[in-house]
Amino acid sequence: MDEVIEGVEMMCGEKFRYPFDNFVISSVVKAFVNIGEYEVALAFFDNAAKCGGFGMNVVSYTCVLSTYCRLNRFEEVKDLVSVVEDSGLAFDVVSYGSLVYEYFRVGSAMEALRKHKEMVEKKIDRDTISYTILIDGFSNEGLVEKVVGFLYKMRKEGVNPNLITYTSVMSGFCKKGKVDEALRVFKLVENSRMGLDEFVYATLIDGFYNK
Repeated sequence: MDEVIEGVEMMCGEKFRYPFDNFVISSVVKAFVNIGEYEVALAFFDNAAKCGGFGMNVVSYTCVLSTYCRLNRFEEVKDLVSVVEDSGLAFDVVSYGSLVYEYFRVGSAMEALRKHKEMVEKKIDRDTISYTILIDGFSNEGLVEKVVGFLYKMRKEGVNPNLITYTSVMSGFCKKGKVDEALRVFKLVENSRMGLDEFVYATLIDGFYNK
């Protein structure tokens, strides 16, 4: 790890003046985040920004926002979101989905819901992935009423659930001991053309085992 950090710092040095672009920045920040080196990720971002020669885009900002979320530095998340919006950049469904996921990851379900509502207010079209992130998050929290509610909204908007969506719904029911409801979802998937995988079966088996 020390060698990696040293190499990154060298790329920012006067000798090399590596021409960072958003792809490089996002990739390195994401790599550090994935191994839990959050502070290093932010330090790299700051160093890269000082090198100049590039313009930040929504993808690179989203990577930094995800890092702040994992550090529970939510005030800095809000500040950076304001910076992005003031710069004229607009978050898309992928960016919002990433933020919703990160809020759920650190146990901030209400912040996740606020971000989803913000997306709705800005008339950003939701897709299968963004709804599945929301449904899975509430499922993990055991809030099956919200799971069912968002599944209904999803289908009403013409967004088709996929196998991962339904597996998350089943998991939510199983966590609350509502195995019969989970079984109904299972049969719905079984009768569809989605096909079943080991995760669907494992979710249902786990539900019966813990009933």
